[in-house]
Amino acid sequence: MAKVNIYLGREKKNGELGDWVTLDVSKPRVGVIVGKRGSGKTYSASVLIEECLDRNPRAAYVIIDIMGVYWSLKYPNKNVKELNTPGFKGLIEPKGYADKTRVLVVAGDVKKYQKGTYDGTLTITPNMVSFDVWLSVFNLAPDEPQAMLLKSLLDKFEDKTYSIQELIDALTEELETGRYSKQTIVSLRSKFEYAKSWGIFSKTGMTLRDLAIPGVATIIDVSESSKPVSALLVGLLAEKIYDARKELARIKSWAKVSGRSVSIEDKNIPQTWLIIEEAHNFLPSRERTKASTPLITYVKEGRHPGCGLLLVSQEPAALDTKVLKQIDFLLVHNLSHKQDVEAVKFIAPSPLPRDLDSILIKLGKGEALLSVTGSEVAKKVKIRPKHSIHIARADIAEDKDVVELGEQPFSIWNEYERLKREVVELKAKLIEYQKRAGSKSSLIEKYMNEINKLKHALEKKDQVISELNQRLAEKDSIIRDLESQIKALQPKKYAVSRLKQRLLNSIAGALRDTIINELNSDAKSVLSILGEHPRISLDDLQKSIPSKIKLLKALEKLNAKRFIRIETINNKDYIILNLDNLIRRLSVEPLSDEDIEYVIERIFGLGII
Repeated sequence: MAKVNIYLGREKKNGELGDWVTLDVSKPRVGVIVGKRGSGKTYSASVLIEECLDRNPRAAYVIIDIMGVYWSLKYPNKNVKELNTPGFKGLIEPKGYADKTRVLVVAGDVKKYQKGTYDGTLTITPNMVSFDVWLSVFNLAPDEPQAMLLKSLLDKFEDKTYSIQELIDALTEELETGRYSKQTIVSLRSKFEYAKSWGIFSKTGMTLRDLAIPGVATIIDVSESSKPVSALLVGLLAEKIYDARKELARIKSWAKVSGRSVSIEDKNIPQTWLIIEEAHNFLPSRERTKASTPLITYVKEGRHPGCGLLLVSQEPAALDTKVLKQIDFLLVHNLSHKQDVEAVKFIAPSPLPRDLDSILIKLGKGEALLSVTGSEVAKKVKIRPKHSIHIARADIAEDKDVVELGEQPFSIWNEYERLKREVVELKAKLIEYQKRAGSKSSLIEKYMNEINKLKHALEKKDQVISELNQRLAEKDSIIRDLESQIKALQPKKYAVSRLKQRLLNSIAGALRDTIINELNSDAKSVLSILGEHPRISLDDLQKSIPSKIKLLKALEKLNAKRFIRIETINNKDYIILNLDNLIRRLSVEPLSDEDIEYVIERIFGLGII
């Protein structure tokens, strides 16, 4: 399988930024991102998600967001200072992921969220929750009377779709049978009544296929939900994703061995990454939570069937490090507590520097140490700026000084949810009219007309949904074409001897010092534009610069210093970057076009303003 490299940032050595640091995600990985509060770990996780959405659209991404941060992936990053972080200026374009991210909040908590920060609500059917998960949720041992009653109750509803209230009613009826004590029945019924209050269960809830969608990050925002709800969702998703992928792998293996064609459409869950914020709440070292058992299985056995996992935590020492001993990659931000540093040493998949304690405590915001299975040594990385904005719900609620979001981007998910609600309402009316028509013969004709109208309306809505799906497919096609074009335009890796590199770096440094020291700000601004457009008409150049810049004087200065030359073609003036001639004059030996290109990229990459 070909590699799928995602770009996390640039390696930092001796205070200088070097090559891009990549991570292969062609196969699902198990990774951990740690760092103390404010060190940039959630930001790094968002960068990883952006890269995966851009470069690995075959996989699905399901995020349990306790912090209320990932909804902002929908909005483009308009923070110019952040985008122009040294070493990344001009490399990161602002863009949102409105069509590639779907934000869901628990239906019972929807009133706690700001409008525009979510796409729809999440409910699940009780029959999605297995007996084992219910045991974890209710903290029951398998041999307890309540557990035995629970098993009997679930067996009664096997292969049926049911509501929590139906379970509660069935337990009330159980009081009359005398098979279990009143205390056992009432205690279990109270637990289900408590679960009902969470607002997450309904008889028509979502399935795993509604959540695990190729090329889409489904963000389940539980920042305003209770801890039992969060733990239930983590345990449930870990179990369901693992079981679905394991079943799919089994079917494919059987088909390969037997040589028979097997239909897998209803079981075709894509390779899926489960991404969990504040993971120490669900996989702690000293106790078991409602999510521990399915998560441990997911970590230990999930790679082969295609289950990826990313855990984000500010307390690595609080994580179950024994379970995480076999992770594929570890991204460590600033840490100072000795226990946390020791935990990092225990789970790191590659050798770490001897002075790790000193390195970690000195890491700046947005800097991290990356340890990857198979690498010779961990690398220090400066994480790249995000394409999308980074704002937590708490920042808005506390009225902190945050960048304006701007107009809410169009999201196909909003339209999808609206149409889905309308279809449900129309189907409900259809059923209602059909019932009335069957019971009142005198109104049959009238209601049949209404039914036909509703059917017609349903057909129209289905057509709109089909068109939206087509638009999604077209967008995916355009994105793939653009990615191919970008890949084709990316320069091949430039190989050069150390001696030659020193010469080229010296020339670049000399020219850059001349530019910085001898040019005024107007001339530098014009030269920066020419760095991006080495050949540009005078008319286009005037349109590209702010009106306050004195263009003609800047051009005279640049021409006098031979940084540019001016040519007239068909009565039209063109400004041409002339650095190649200056570079060759400064060199003590002949230079190739690749050498010239390297020096120019070095000058503008380091910045001249």
